[in-house]
Amino acid sequence: MPKLDLLSYKWKIVGYCLLIPGIILAVIRLFFDYKLKILDIHVFAVYSKYFETKFFAIIDNNITEELAGIFSFAGLFFIALSKEKVEQNNEASLVEISSIRIQSLLLTLYIYCGMVIFSFLFIYGIGILYFLLFNIYLPFVIYIIIFRYKLLIYLRKNSSIDNE
Repeated sequence: MPKLDLLSYKWKIVGYCLLIPGIILAVIRLFFDYKLKILDIHVFAVYSKYFETKFFAIIDNNITEELAGIFSFAGLFFIALSKEKVEQNNEASLVEISSIRIQSLLLTLYIYCGMVIFSFLFIYGIGILYFLLFNIYLPFVIYIIIFRYKLLIYLRKNSSIDNE
């Protein structure tokens, strides 16, 4: 099996440090409809459409949503693509864990594609736009859940074998 070029375990910590504030910003903005005034700044926009359409212009914008999105996406990226502690310390289990990663990725693709097809068939109106926005993060979330579950089963099985 080819070696997977994953990030160091330390990046997983960076991922959690980005994901937590990203989720907090998203909850504040989406559920409480609150924008942090300190984040009202001038930004360069390739395309902007509020009251008028602008291309390649400097606009006034509150970047709460953008920071929530960037922090959440980068955090999930680092969490999903960083090595586990057992991969750092134990070369013997590297092949098995790499296999678990690939199996988890394949299962993630099946589930994700099924959910997208389901959404196009049964979600209508503005709801499909909300679902498509959520789809940006969905593959990472599904992968992390499946991989952590499969890894937990593998580690429990190996710890019971070691104890015998």
